[in-house]
Amino acid sequence: MKAFDLEIIYPGKKAFSAKIVSLVAPALDGKLGILARHAPLLSLLRKGKLEAKQADGKEISFDLDSGLLRAENNRVQVFML
Repeated sequence: MKAFDLEIIYPGKKAFSAKIVSLVAPALDGKLGILARHAPLLSLLRKGKLEAKQADGKEISFDLDSGLLRAENNRVQVFML
């Protein structure tokens, strides 16, 4: 699978950055799946788990209360609110 960049950003600082192959985020109307080369997207996120898979198969997750997800140019940024 092709990889893309993920950045998790808290107010005022970047908390996490990695190359991943897939991301599942809790959007307002259900789970949102993202792979490499996703079309440009802006989405509000609700409380839930942000789940990512790295190229080596390692899975990582983050708890989130709410946020904003931006996907563009093979990069996803999640702004935690």
